[in-house]
Amino acid sequence: MKKILFLLILGLAGIGVLAWLFNYLSTGTIILTTNESGSTITLQRTSQGKPFVKIGLGSLNVTATHGQYLATVKNGSQVSEQVINFNSGHKTLRYSIALSRLLQVEPVAYQNASNIAASNTELVYLDSGNENIYKIDGQNNLAAINSSQQFRSVKWANASFGVGQDNNGQLYTIDDGAISPLRVPFSYGATAVSFDVSENKQIYVSYGADVYAGGPAGNFKKIYTAAYSNLLLAAGVNKVVVADEVVGQSVNTPSPVLAVVDTSGSVIKKNEAGEIVKLALSPSGQYLVSVNKSYVSVYDSSLNQIAIVPNSSSVGYITWLDNNKFLYTSGNELWSYDLNNQSAELQANMPFFASSITGLSLSGDRSYVYLTANGPSFDNKYALLRVGLNEQQFPDYINKLQGILPMTLNDCSLSLVNFTQPPTILVTSFPNSNLSAQAYLQEAQNELNQDGFDLSKLQFKLVPGS
Repeated sequence: MKKILFLLILGLAGIGVLAWLFNYLSTGTIILTTNESGSTITLQRTSQGKPFVKIGLGSLNVTATHGQYLATVKNGSQVSEQVINFNSGHKTLRYSIALSRLLQVEPVAYQNASNIAASNTELVYLDSGNENIYKIDGQNNLAAINSSQQFRSVKWANASFGVGQDNNGQLYTIDDGAISPLRVPFSYGATAVSFDVSENKQIYVSYGADVYAGGPAGNFKKIYTAAYSNLLLAAGVNKVVVADEVVGQSVNTPSPVLAVVDTSGSVIKKNEAGEIVKLALSPSGQYLVSVNKSYVSVYDSSLNQIAIVPNSSSVGYITWLDNNKFLYTSGNELWSYDLNNQSAELQANMPFFASSITGLSLSGDRSYVYLTANGPSFDNKYALLRVGLNEQQFPDYINKLQGILPMTLNDCSLSLVNFTQPPTILVTSFPNSNLSAQAYLQEAQNELNQDGFDLSKLQFKLVPGS
């Protein structure tokens, strides 16, 4: 009996040691600090397991089990998020999560703009209202490019070259303001046509399930045939990403296929869960961001998932800043994501009137990001905005103008073009008003003078009402 009792105690002790060792090896310490004292730090488990949320002020030191966590640091309007993967061993993980000052948002024009491209000397966009392409030059002149040609969407290689699609699905090149039909390798019909263009002017077009690669002069060749006929394309240099858009798919419908296809026809495929709504390829073509209705994934060039972007609300638009960092919108906020650190940071909040961001585009030299935004449906206000990514400054009176424009007076309305300095106040006369040109300008100048603006810092331009 003594021997049996001894063996039983020994067995229980062994089980206890193993349980302790397992618990020891599957737990660790996560220590979080930040550069802003008084910041709230929240650590939340995002992988499966027991719900886990811990909150600290200025720093946080917790014992945690293996899993994936999201650390969020907040101080006023500043927000940073850090993904933490604690997958093996007993260890102490230390993260210093910095908060940066939010970047300023500058008004460029109050236009119903979409599909933007900008360089240092010009900006082009598609007007979502009348479906014409407009150009703003280095003197803040705003004019339509070929007002007889309408488009429903435009993709730009740069501010001088793009490809547009009209309401019949037909494609055109836009080259320094000259618009010409694109020579495609098929006859247009009822079949869906998708397209995209890379920074080096390679054009990719799909007609139904068939995908073609070509250039401004045409010369297309077929490089891929998809499983479905309604496709989403993302152009890169010598490669294109193709996603099957399976809209309203049933439970029994196969998952959409994500494919990377180079111009020689080499293909890498992956089944993707859920309907894909956005794609963005990094400048080097090494990484891909895919947005579906549930989450945002980052893949490498072999379509291995390497990150999931943390986001508390849906991601709207994405553009790569460089090969390791991209910008994205969520609601009326601009965020950045660093792939090396797997961290996200709030960069800017849109002005009070902008309830949603409707477009995102990086300038040619990557010093500005341009955004389009809409106000609430009842105020019918549109804005073309920009954020200086190198903390570029602009005069305080520009911010003050942003707070009051557009403005309606007795005989005219006031708007703004602020692509270059000094800004231009657009004075649009009302159709039923018969004042002289000088009278309209005087009315505008009197109003802004009464509001405390230095008129010597502004230029005024009369625009006839329609």
